[in-house]
Amino acid sequence: MNKKLGHLIIWQHAPLLIGMLILFIALGAWTGFRMNQHWQMLDQNHDMLISGLKYDHRRQLLANLRVGSNVEPNDFLWGISILVGIALIAIPRYRHQNEWLQSLGFRRAAIFGATFLSYSLTTIIAYSLAKLMVLLVLVQNIPGIYFAQFNWWVWGGNVISTTLVALILMTASALVLLVTPNLVMAMLVGYAVVKPISWFVLIRSFGQPGNYLLAFLNQHWLLGIAIGCLVWGLGGILGRYLSAQQTTERNRQAILLPAWRVPMLIGLSIILTKLITDVMLAPQTSWSYVAVVWSATLIGLIAWIYQPRWSRYFWQVVRQLR
Repeated sequence: MNKKLGHLIIWQHAPLLIGMLILFIALGAWTGFRMNQHWQMLDQNHDMLISGLKYDHRRQLLANLRVGSNVEPNDFLWGISILVGIALIAIPRYRHQNEWLQSLGFRRAAIFGATFLSYSLTTIIAYSLAKLMVLLVLVQNIPGIYFAQFNWWVWGGNVISTTLVALILMTASALVLLVTPNLVMAMLVGYAVVKPISWFVLIRSFGQPGNYLLAFLNQHWLLGIAIGCLVWGLGGILGRYLSAQQTTERNRQAILLPAWRVPMLIGLSIILTKLITDVMLAPQTSWSYVAVVWSATLIGLIAWIYQPRWSRYFWQVVRQLR
């Protein structure tokens, strides 16, 4: 990475990058205090819990089955990671920061690469600090006997797993914004990839899996990490390629790159159909209902992406309401 370009990128994005570090440290401390409160509440009943309450490297905080458990949450951190990926593209786009860097002679792909690297490194540091803050709060407030099963290597593996998921989510939402300026679509795609990515790199955190693929990955955690790193790296390469094709005059179009209209149409229709059927329909929904939902979703996306003549009046109304 060009050092001058890297310094300019960090200077431009410094408020957000510093804010990420502060936010993640604060969330880590808050999570630690919440987990400690739950721990102390359970530990007060020694007759019920003295033999079952412990710190476990798989689930972080575990009680026995009679009272349930309190697990270190990652969902809200991953949600922030999706927003970080959106900010990676949206802030420079709407503040015209990249155009200024281009006027200095830097190429679009190089600008994206430097920005992507800066956000990735900040995410790695922020997640590590958040996890360390959780651990520090628990160690300071919980007797050492409960940490008899603690292992730094396993804890470090958990940090690597969750951080890698965050990086992939950041990359996914950033890639979507390189193809479409629609923020909602970026968030939907990020949400949709959480579960499949977690399957590959979080097996060590979630215990025994329920099918043969996950059982295999549970025994080969490094393979899952390798797959996750490959996805993240390929995402960065694809981002450089997509950013090189960006033009400012297309910023108001539904799909910024015409060649990606069909892939986005197919991909988004599958994702939206899955989300709609999961949320609105029963788990035993027949394929005929799924086909109807998919068809309706496809028609709506065609109207949004291609804006055919029959839908133009609707989009005119939408623009006037904005």
